[in-house]
Amino acid sequence: MGRGRLKTFIGYLDKAAEKLPDYREAGNGLNYTIADTLKSALAVFYFLHPSLLNFR
Repeated sequence: MGRGRLKTFIGYLDKAAEKLPDYREAGNGLNYTIADTLKSALAVFYFLHPSLLNFR
């Protein structure tokens, strides 16, 4: 996937994340947005670094 396509895909992911409800309490050490969490999950499952495969 080229950089342009990846940026476009991440843009779509950000737009989708904006529509998701966030039920977490704000005063509970909330540091990451839902969009950041989704992008982290994408990185884990898309790139499949060999050290991550040990958790299967």
